[in-house]
Amino acid sequence: MKKNMKKAARWGLILFSVMVWFLVGDCTKVDAASKAQYTYKTYDKSKTYKGKKSTIKDVEKYKRVILKGDSDAVKKINQVLKELCDAKVNEMPVGYAKNDADNMGYDGEYSNIYTSKVTYNANGVISIMISYEWYQGGVIDYGSDCYTFDLTTGEQLKLTDVCSGSNRTLTKKIKNRLVKKYSKDAFSADGLDSISADKCDFYLKKGGKAVVVFDKYEISHGAAGAFSITLDSKY
Repeated sequence: MKKNMKKAARWGLILFSVMVWFLVGDCTKVDAASKAQYTYKTYDKSKTYKGKKSTIKDVEKYKRVILKGDSDAVKKINQVLKELCDAKVNEMPVGYAKNDADNMGYDGEYSNIYTSKVTYNANGVISIMISYEWYQGGVIDYGSDCYTFDLTTGEQLKLTDVCSGSNRTLTKKIKNRLVKKYSKDAFSADGLDSISADKCDFYLKKGGKAVVVFDKYEISHGAAGAFSITLDSKY
């Protein structure tokens, strides 16, 4: 009798251990899929030009997000982010500073800077905003490009994927909120008409919000600057 009880207890312990192993394994998988581990890498091609007439410091940098891990989704996302980075870094330096140092009669500092920032990383989604500032002796330019990815598939998500409502409903909501926030006169004649929710640039942030952004010149003249409105998201 005692032998049978010991045998039953031993099998019960084994069964319990297996159940714990499966539960921990499942939790680990959920955590891995719901939130990404990442780091940043900065590429610096800054240079100071001492020309015939002046000295100009040209700050040229790109700060990139790199996700950690070897899943297909992570590899896919990293490839997209790498290609975006390479396209800009390969163009650096843009070359105006060297020429202006020989021809301009005053010293200065130019910039061509891209800075990536993770704005949301939870619930199986990561959202990244890449802001840029550009000054090469003329008009100052600035803005952002935003990318939101599904951590399970590696696919880039659209605004219509992260907010409830059809493309038509969301487009109407965006236009109404822009007019309410800035007034209709702030936009170019065809600026508002050009908006379609499924093509809008956006990033997610905590609190269940999606921030829709429009760069200079996108829906208005450059002097009006950039625009943004906030929608409720599913995240």
